[in-house]
Amino acid sequence: MPNTKNIEVEVRGPLSKTEFERLNSFLSKNATFKQKKERVLIDYSAGLKDRTKDIRVRETNGVPEIVIKLGSWGGSEKREEISLHLGKGSFDELVRAFGELGYTKGVNVC
Repeated sequence: MPNTKNIEVEVRGPLSKTEFERLNSFLSKNATFKQKKERVLIDYSAGLKDRTKDIRVRETNGVPEIVIKLGSWGGSEKREEISLHLGKGSFDELVRAFGELGYTKGVNVC
């Protein structure tokens, strides 16, 4: 019976060329399916220290969504993610709506 477990790999922070090549080699040999996500993310949360709520908008492979993450960032407790997907092609309107709600400063996360 094939392994049907889905595992998502997310890299946070810079990788050296050697680290990237090692990771890519490992995934090429061990992953049965590999998908690269094209993502734009704007984090509207205030600061990093001691926050327990992240407010974000993001677009993944052309699909925009509102994302709220609850719980300590990098903490030992499990974080909950609330996500609301919107119609493809409406990311600019989503950012504009957030601006009208008072979220005028955010960090573009690449």
